[in-house]
Amino acid sequence: MTVINTASFAYHQWPLTGQDLSHFLHKVALDNSFNRYACWKENSASEFLRNVIVGFAPNPIIFANLKNCLEYCIEGSPEYDYFSDWIEKGYEYLAIDGNNRTTSIRKYLNDETSIAHGTFMIPGSSPITIDDDTDTFKNHPIEFKKYIENNVTVTVCEYNLSSREQVSDLFYYVNEGKPLKDQEKRNALICKMADEIRAITAKFESNNKMYKNNIHYKFDELMVKCAVLFSNGPSSGISQATMYDAYKDNSITYQAWVKKPGMNGRRMTEIANRLANLYTGKTINPSTFLNLFMSLYALNMDKKKIENESAYIDWFMSTEAKRLGSKTILISNSKGDHTYEGLCGATTKGDLVPRYDMIKKDLENCPFVSGQPDLDPNRIFTRVHRYEAWKRQGGKTPGGDIIPESEINDTEKWHADHIVPFSMGGLTTMENCQLISKRENLQKGNRI
Repeated sequence: MTVINTASFAYHQWPLTGQDLSHFLHKVALDNSFNRYACWKENSASEFLRNVIVGFAPNPIIFANLKNCLEYCIEGSPEYDYFSDWIEKGYEYLAIDGNNRTTSIRKYLNDETSIAHGTFMIPGSSPITIDDDTDTFKNHPIEFKKYIENNVTVTVCEYNLSSREQVSDLFYYVNEGKPLKDQEKRNALICKMADEIRAITAKFESNNKMYKNNIHYKFDELMVKCAVLFSNGPSSGISQATMYDAYKDNSITYQAWVKKPGMNGRRMTEIANRLANLYTGKTINPSTFLNLFMSLYALNMDKKKIENESAYIDWFMSTEAKRLGSKTILISNSKGDHTYEGLCGATTKGDLVPRYDMIKKDLENCPFVSGQPDLDPNRIFTRVHRYEAWKRQGGKTPGGDIIPESEINDTEKWHADHIVPFSMGGLTTMENCQLISKRENLQKGNRI
């Protein structure tokens, strides 16, 4: 039976220029694992501040009182540690909803943001016009500033919660129906994959060349795309659905990210970020970064390695420019003819596979990689092996996945596997061959 914990809360009206709000602004923490970066543009902030002053900003700023939350928890529990960690950092409150509003108010009171212009009808006063000369707090007319100090309040809602999960759930409920981006929703999930993506973002986001900022967690989402591509391959495509699937408990993507022997998703994504940082140019298009990642995926599939990373990224960006400039039609469909550049705007199977194939072809002439594809005849099953295994299995994997006859030799989707692992003396024979999915092969590992 599901256990549902209750929470207590209280509403307050704090004067805009009073001590309560000022103290809050200096003591509120933002948990970026679920909350959003402030992303309002200047005009949105200015309009909000105008609405606060005239009384048309009813939505409360919602936060958790960390000290009170701590009293709901058992000392030594993960929940207790979560709240106490914030307190030890000097915070007293944890933002749930209202980061844009909180940031706008803080910047307004510090004269870093102006309010929207117009003529304000203030009770007991003549109309007051706010323009370029009077739109910051310190430059407001005296009557206007007095009105703000004596009359303008901000509505806040203070919660007492008992767990990190309640904090995340409250964020979801508050934002239900609002236009949260998909990665913002994923980022709020409590799971191992979410922790992994936040960790690699923390490591590389500040110096990345793909995005100037991480509004709506765009950089995080790019890392998730890499994770899905590594686990599923280009032939499966990348969609919002597959990215959500990656966040499920013990997903195939999570297993490939951390558990796969040798090269795993995390390591390959770190290499891609390191290469991007070595690029001497100022910016890299996100689709080009994904193409760079696909080049690493192709090298790994062929058991090749990069000998000189600086030379490799220069070579890749040079060949990428040629691919983007090519007028060769890679695919034609109901939407028209598509070149390499035309396919770089999306991540469906139809967009990724032609790009991947073109990158692989160029990699054949790359002078900065070494190694040869694993073509050991004593280990690799032939197409005859694969077809006979498919027939013997009735066109299905041991796990029940349907293998279309047209895909028998698709080595990215279906693996010809040694039932008794090769490393344990298993022979490359018809009897020891089975066709399984990439997911099943990863889960099996070096086991019978």
